[in-house]
This record gives sequence, structure tokens and C-alpha cells, in this order.
Amino acid sequence: MLGSVLPDLRAAYALDYQIGGTLLSAQSIGYLGIGLLSGLAAIKWGLKRAYLILYYVFAVGFVMLLTNGSPVWLLAAMFLTGISKGAITDYNNRVMSEYANGSATPLNMMHAAYAFGACVAPLAVLACHKLGGDNGWRLALEISIVLLTASFIFGLFMKMNDDKSTKPSRNPQPITAFSAKSCSGCAQRSAFSTRLLRLP
Repeated sequence: MLGSVLPDLRAAYALDYQIGGTLLSAQSIGYLGIGLLSGLAAIKWGLKRAYLILYYVFAVGFVMLLTNGSPVWLLAAMFLTGISKGAITDYNNRVMSEYANGSATPLNMMHAAYAFGACVAPLAVLACHKLGGDNGWRLALEISIVLLTASFIFGLFMKMNDDKSTKPSRNPQPITAFSAKSCSGCAQRSAFSTRLLRLP
């Protein structure tokens, strides 16, 4: 949706094309940076907490885009949206892979939902333009903030197993038993080989 909003945002804040392109670069930097840190965030905060905190950074970035037209401020806002976008992509793929139980259907449905949203978002921005005129981009961001907040509240009650993704297994007995069998077999083969070598 940001791609549809940026031209109007640039015109509203009288930004040149160089700043407009830099805004997209700032988002890409945030997207890349969180890819290196999302795993550490899940370990430190727990998967659910990291997911919700980094998810709602999107709404914070949208609020910043609405409140000030300073280039530095806008760059920081786009950087935050990049962080949130990267975290959502990472955690969604991670959670769906764990709970899909080897089935490709949930993952395919998730990516289909991405594609559906990408098609609907520009149409929604266009509808906001017809309703809000020159301030239609503001209306689109405000609606997005409301939806993000509603999803965040829903996420507070969502059950997510942090142990599955952040803690090591507490039951190493099968590995120990397997290792003991392997060592016993190795010892028997070694003794047999020694007897063979002693034969005339």
C-alpha cells in the first residue's frame, strides 16, 4: 500500500524525487536489518512478544508519516515500516512452517493471502482518494492504523508456543540410547576385528 501512497505523500510534503526514492531505500534497509536480528529478538523476548512488538512498529511508522513532513522524520518512519515488514514476513513463515506439519497447503494459502492483499491495497487507496480528495492518502493510512491496532489486540489473545522455536529439547534420552547402542556395536565390531587379526 505504501507504494500507492508515496506519490501523494511526496506531493503533500513538497518532497523532490530524490527524497522520495530515498524513502524506499530506508524501508529496504530496515527490511534487511531485521532479517539479521529477528531471531535474536525471538530468543530474548519470546516469539509471541517479539512478533507483536515488531508488528505494531508498522502502525508507529504510519503515525509518523501522518504527523510530520521533515525528510529525516519520514526516513525514520519508512525505516520502521521496513523493520516491521521484514519481521512479519520472517515470523509468519516461521510459525506457518512449524504448524503446517509438512503440508504445503497452509503455506500456499498464506502466500495467496499476500498476493490478494497486494491487489486489493491499491484499489483501497483509490477508494480513499474518491472519499477524501487530496487527503485520501491520509485516510488510507488512518484506516490502516485502525486495522493494525485491531489485529494487535487480537494477537494478544493468540496462543503461540514459544518453546517450540526458542528453547532446546529437554528430553535427550532417545539420542543417548541411540549413542549407547552405536558405541556398543562399535565395541563389538572392534573386538571381532581384533580376533581376526590374531588368527594365523
